Amino acid sequence: MIRFSSIDTTGQRHWPVVLLLLTVLFSSASVLWLTNAAVRNERAAVRQRLTEAYHSRLRLAESCVEEYWRSIDAEIEQLAAKNSGPELFKACVAADLADSILIVDSGGAITYPAPSVHIEIASLNPKAWAAANQLEFRDHSIADATEAYAAIATTEPQPNAEARAWMAHARCLEKGGQRDQAISILTNELGQPGIAAALDQDGRSVRLDALLRATQLVAAADGQASRLETLQESLQQLLNDYGNKVPSAQRQFAMRAFRELFPESPEFETFSAEQLAANHFDSPQSKHGILWKREQRDSGVILLFRNENVITTVEELIAEWSTSDERIVASLETDSEVANADVATRPLHSMPDWNLSVQLNDPSLFEDASRHQTALYSLAALLSIAAVAVGVAVTGIFVRRQLKLAQMKNDLAAVVTHELRTPLASIRVLVDTLLDDSTTNASRTKEYLKLIAQENERLSRLIDNFLTFSRLERNQQRFDFRASDPANLADQAVVAINGKLNDASCVFERELQPGLPSVHVDPDAIVTVLLNLLDNAVKFTGDEKRIELRISRDEQFVRFEIEDNGIGMSATDARNAFERFYQADTRLSRSHGGCGLGLSLVRSIVDAHNGSVAIASKSGVGSTFTVRLPFDNANEVV
Repeated sequence: MIRFSSIDTTGQRHWPVVLLLLTVLFSSASVLWLTNAAVRNERAAVRQRLTEAYHSRLRLAESCVEEYWRSIDAEIEQLAAKNSGPELFKACVAADLADSILIVDSGGAITYPAPSVHIEIASLNPKAWAAANQLEFRDHSIADATEAYAAIATTEPQPNAEARAWMAHARCLEKGGQRDQAISILTNELGQPGIAAALDQDGRSVRLDALLRATQLVAAADGQASRLETLQESLQQLLNDYGNKVPSAQRQFAMRAFRELFPESPEFETFSAEQLAANHFDSPQSKHGILWKREQRDSGVILLFRNENVITTVEELIAEWSTSDERIVASLETDSEVANADVATRPLHSMPDWNLSVQLNDPSLFEDASRHQTALYSLAALLSIAAVAVGVAVTGIFVRRQLKLAQMKNDLAAVVTHELRTPLASIRVLVDTLLDDSTTNASRTKEYLKLIAQENERLSRLIDNFLTFSRLERNQQRFDFRASDPANLADQAVVAINGKLNDASCVFERELQPGLPSVHVDPDAIVTVLLNLLDNAVKFTGDEKRIELRISRDEQFVRFEIEDNGIGMSATDARNAFERFYQADTRLSRSHGGCGLGLSLVRSIVDAHNGSVAIASKSGVGSTFTVRLPFDNANEVV
């Protein structure tokens, strides 16, 4: 296959040299890089690369942790909208949002667990109180004290004072050995709705103290199982009810007492959280390094976490990012033991004072990675050598192609010269003959002029092909698209070559499918296509020519098929037939004329019309050329 185009030979003589220089430079740089890498501390280099990779994994792990805290914050906001104070405490603990929480007000003061507050319990009859206290504690007249407290309780309008009197009355009954009466007072009188929310002077719930003491008294007696069970349920219900005003310290005390009374009962779900909150509230400095606090001021909540639970929670969230070789752990910034074992560390923005870090399960991983990298360096050196070999090979191929291209130029010059000289020589001989003929023979003159016209037509067609080829190569060919009748296009081509098709040795048939749609094409260009194909069919067919032109519709295309019984082509020649200047047999081209441009022009014109051209040929049998042009050509190229 021979190609021809306008080439800047000066540039192409230089770029192989540039390619060789670049190849040498690349190879040299690779060797220098490999030598330098061998000198450096390989383990440190590998550690750096792995650290960068680990940082990417840490970012992904951190996103999981941040998503978890966003869900926790959203859930707390929902609970805070429905609950407040102790009820919010219970809701957060029940939802397992933290180990414990502190409830704060808008000013940041802790409202639960709150410190004990002394309450002044005012009485309308202080003299009666003083007399009752004297009877109980100074005179030890329990019976009289019992009656005195009962009198105060029945006349006292203040709920707190009334509750205090009933508690003192029950205490005196218990001291006087009247246990059942004391239990009745504790459960009945002190369970009335009017004084159920009463508080003692220390701010504690009188109702809870009364119910706890009644339960203790019943538990100490025998044969009261059903009554004890009732009191157990009431006490348990009261301890789990965070809607009342029971202080945290009193609730913890009652929960511990309840567990002592009923050791087989399940633990209160808030007991551990109550203890943790109270301990942190009482001495926050002593808990430094044991608890971690996360504040959510918008909801009035401070979450408390035991450090070991934080680590467990976070590592469960990021477990998917750990592998068999390394694991990602959570740790405090002050944990130096963990920090020394870290390969890469990243602070957790959603958890102040906490880090995520990567720790290797096998310290020899770096050495293994170093050996792997050394192998990569060796491979790079081999690739460099291969690149040099490939560069030289490519350069050799290019030089060979350049020589072939130079030879093609010489052949083309010879072909063009021959093709132009042959018709010109024929015309000159015919003209000289006419000029030298002294006799005027009209028939001979007409015959010579007819021959001159044929040679002139041949010369014009050859020049037109060269001009069209030149315009196509320079993208300067312009087409005048318009709706055209396929049959009319074929007629024009047949008329142009009619003299050859009308030869006695040629059988030409045309088959036209009725109802063909028009095609949107440049008529002159398509006529040139058909003319070239018909001319080839005539030229490369033997003495008994049989040529058939068929026009039909194929889906969205109109098909032009030109079939001959000529010499045909091999599979290789058929693949290359449409290449520029390709000639299967130069001897045939010399005898029939032509320089390998016709089929190349055919393909270029058909491509410009968004069509396709194909060839089906068999050596010694003939060829069939098929041109397909769209009849609904919306994407025309002009």
